[in-house]
Amino acid sequence: MLNVLDKLERDNMVRMKMMGDGNGNDVEHYCISLDGEVLLQDGGYSQKLIDDRTKKNKVEQDLRISQRNECFVKWTSLVAALAALGVLIFELYKHLCCPS
Repeated sequence: MLNVLDKLERDNMVRMKMMGDGNGNDVEHYCISLDGEVLLQDGGYSQKLIDDRTKKNKVEQDLRISQRNECFVKWTSLVAALAALGVLIFELYKHLCCPS
């Protein structure tokens, strides 16, 4: 039981206070912290692990989408630049070679 309480204390889910027991002895008293209350309301450790995994997967997916969009913009920009260069060359050819 103390190992569980120590783990909860390390995770800031409970806090420990040394208080007297009425006989002059100091005794460890544990009480739930604000983080522990929030964790309980959000579903506990299992839900926290699921939420963390879901959040990590979403970040990875957003990164993949961002990289895909970045690649698309690069290729589209390249094609647009080549098309503009082609139009420029065609207009210069018309102007220089066909003076009518």
